[in-house]
Amino acid sequence: MVEDDEALEALADGGTLAGVNLDEIERMSTRELRDTLRKERDTQVKSAETHERLLADKNTKIDALAKQLDTGPVIPQWPELAERVNVETTTAAGKILLACDQLDALQDQIINGDYEGLAVEDTERATEFMAVTYGQALEQARTRIGELHDNYIAALEAYALAYQERAANVGDNQ
Repeated sequence: MVEDDEALEALADGGTLAGVNLDEIERMSTRELRDTLRKERDTQVKSAETHERLLADKNTKIDALAKQLDTGPVIPQWPELAERVNVETTTAAGKILLACDQLDALQDQIINGDYEGLAVEDTERATEFMAVTYGQALEQARTRIGELHDNYIAALEAYALAYQERAANVGDNQ
């Protein structure tokens, strides 16, 4: 017999070999014993192969999940992100409103002609110069705020479209 020593010792101590005890082995022909051992060995090999394949599949899945975790997008904690953006947006808007108040005060100064110590002819030239400068500043601010507004509207439209597509895909998958 070509079996390891431990298996043969277990058989001698009343155990079994290939599911057969010593008394049954003594009654078997050589051919029957070989067939039984061969079948048991094939069963063990198939079982080991199945076990190895399942283990390899499990490891592949674990590796894929680990890679997905490692390379996946970093998802910000949205409440903290939203709070930070909220504070920054409110601060920037506050600065814009403060600048509008400052521009309003300058407009009053230009219109009311508060030019202490200037000659009349200089007052007219100063008013014209300041009005042109003021108008250019307002136009630049209006243009930039218009661009920001247009970009905002475009982003909202893109978000709405993406949302509709996701909703349609979810409906299609159900």
